[in-house]
Amino acid sequence: EVAGNSIFAIMKGSGTINSNTGNLVRYDVEDASVKTYDCLHELSDKEISRISYNEATGRLLMLYSTGNIDLLDAEDNVVNIYALKDASIFGKSVNSISHVGKYAYLCMDFDIIEVDMDLGIVCETYKNVVPVFSIQSLGNKIYVSRSDGLYQISDRTMMHDPNNWLKVADGVFEVMQAFADRLYALKNTRLCYLVPNESGLTITETSYYFKTIDAFSDYLLCTD
Repeated sequence: EVAGNSIFAIMKGSGTINSNTGNLVRYDVEDASVKTYDCLHELSDKEISRISYNEATGRLLMLYSTGNIDLLDAEDNVVNIYALKDASIFGKSVNSISHVGKYAYLCMDFDIIEVDMDLGIVCETYKNVVPVFSIQSLGNKIYVSRSDGLYQISDRTMMHDPNNWLKVADGVFEVMQAFADRLYALKNTRLCYLVPNESGLTITETSYYFKTIDAFSDYLLCTD
């Protein structure tokens, strides 16, 4: 995860029993220094499974395999969100972590967890009847990718009522990324351009296939 002049990464298998999780490492691109974080010092837990940076608040969200959550700021201050650690919903997988302004969304099989990255609290839990893969904001709309299609919502305060969700496309978009007035998405790993119009979205499928897409400053990074 790129965070200003820092790059954060998970050192998989670093002092943990699960090779797919690990401790946190930060690389400073200006002075080439490296700093590691673990539960013996700054962090509240071990076995980090996902990290995601929120540009609006300058905080990094760390999700642990236990369901525990830490928020790390630029001064290495840590805010722990432990209320969800023992919640039954964390028996289900987290498909992605998305950001809309200061809010982070943990997209899960049947829940969306909304975290206020500024206050360091869980705001809402939105129930879904189908898996949720990604949430992105473009213009004044919020787009939610589910296993039964792509939905549009006018405002985050309307997410609690499924009747406010307008279906704008069929198919499964496993990954979405807002970039340069478009939504870029992977549909069965095929890269698609989604451009808003008066009636919804214009979807253009390309001949390229990728596993991930991420936006960094002026660049869109696609990896296979």
